[in-house]
Amino acid sequence: MFGTYRLLLAFMVVFLHLAGWPGFGEYAVFTFFCLSGYLMTYIMQQNYGYDGQGVKKYAIARALRIYPLYIAACLLSIVTIFALGEDATRAVIFNLRWPDGTFNTLSNIFLMNFDHKSPALVPPSWALTVEIIYYALIGLGLSKTPARTWGWFGLGLVYTIAILITDLPWWDYGYFHPAAASLPFATGALMYHYNAQIKRVLGRMARLDVAILLYALVIFNWYWHYKNGTGLTYGFYLNFVINCILLAVLTHVKISNRQLKAFDKRMGDLSYPIYLIHWTVGVLVFYGAARLGLELTKRSEVFAIVSIPFMLIFGQLTVFCIHGPVEKIRMFIKNSND
Repeated sequence: MFGTYRLLLAFMVVFLHLAGWPGFGEYAVFTFFCLSGYLMTYIMQQNYGYDGQGVKKYAIARALRIYPLYIAACLLSIVTIFALGEDATRAVIFNLRWPDGTFNTLSNIFLMNFDHKSPALVPPSWALTVEIIYYALIGLGLSKTPARTWGWFGLGLVYTIAILITDLPWWDYGYFHPAAASLPFATGALMYHYNAQIKRVLGRMARLDVAILLYALVIFNWYWHYKNGTGLTYGFYLNFVINCILLAVLTHVKISNRQLKAFDKRMGDLSYPIYLIHWTVGVLVFYGAARLGLELTKRSEVFAIVSIPFMLIFGQLTVFCIHGPVEKIRMFIKNSND
């Protein structure tokens, strides 16, 4: 039951960027990292294995999952910049513009965007760079055993504590820096290794209604700490703990209804495209509305809400035209014996 939750997390990022809800999307990004740590460790252990052939299949499958939709998002941005002009896109999001120089161009092409402020055809691509780094490390065995994973978790915890007790800027080192993602990724990997123990502890609490209540607690935690000015300190890490519990519950929720399962998968398929295209779609909606005589305010709830239907339309088109066909190739590679 991760699909719908992944879409909710993507929309949390949308409301951070388009509605201006501070801290909301940051909560979602670290939850994505934790979920990726769990899922990547799971598929390495259960589907691919750590021999040469398994690592090769894993790498190809990850590349096919990430790059085709990313390239489509880049093309949408290129068309948007051509149609509206770079000044128009920059007026909505400062770094949605042509890559600057050879290094930045290559960073955009190969998704190695280490500077979240640099020109980017897909502005939130910095988080994908972080994901790729840890995908590679997990594929190479960083979370292969509980002992290794505990060591990784320990380093991530020490790094996080060091950031909190020093004067280093939290945004640069506690959030955007790839090292900051060690803690959530390693936590997700530990959740895989102790999956059976977690299931015993949860018992009858592994239900969908419990998951819904926990998500409500995520929202309350964000709102409370945002109002008290601690949303990106105590509230941020408290949210991380709540979301770890929520992900543990969702891991063990049993859904027998086929229609609900299919719905959950469809929602999950939309999460990545919407994350990729939400800024570009927002730009198109902003200026499209202006052409119709409707003035939208940047970083407002109305701007976000009006943009969401168009994100869903663009997202569904990419799922149908790109994700679906590519997914068949990924399944073929996964199940092949060569």
